[in-house]
Amino acid sequence: MDKFEKMLVDLDYLTEKGSKIEPEYYQDIIESYQVSASGEQGAYYAMVSKKEISSLEEAFPLLFIHSLYESEEWSMDNSMWKEGFNSQEWKELLKKNWFPEYLNIKNGAVAYKYISEEVFYNWFPVAEKIASLAIRSNIVKIIRYGDIDSYFDYKYIVETAADYVLFHYWTTG
Repeated sequence: MDKFEKMLVDLDYLTEKGSKIEPEYYQDIIESYQVSASGEQGAYYAMVSKKEISSLEEAFPLLFIHSLYESEEWSMDNSMWKEGFNSQEWKELLKKNWFPEYLNIKNGAVAYKYISEEVFYNWFPVAEKIASLAIRSNIVKIIRYGDIDSYFDYKYIVETAADYVLFHYWTTG
């Protein structure tokens, strides 16, 4: 088991990594974009270059925290734990609220599986609109995480030759 896989099965390890992310220091190196279609489908990505971050273990919590701030519409100029929470309270909120909700944690771990490009590219039409923006170089590995059996919500971390990409698409119908 590599360090990235350890992070997915050890909630304390993931919490420790995620709680140290301060978005105001990273917002200039992360690119993100969201698109929706008729309110029924949507796709989102957040990406960081391998020139900036050297491993999937570093990229995943960074991209997750960035996407959490964007989805909750929090200011990227301040870390949550600096705005009314001390660092221990922020860790507890991540561990007991945000990680379980967004990562579909069960039994203390994030479900995940490695998938092929063929499976990855079996998308809803809205996901195709954003894929060309997010996936810019050859894919090295693709990991689906969260509710890996859902037919309505798809979350991936993708390592390409040049970038790490958090990719998410969903449908309500």
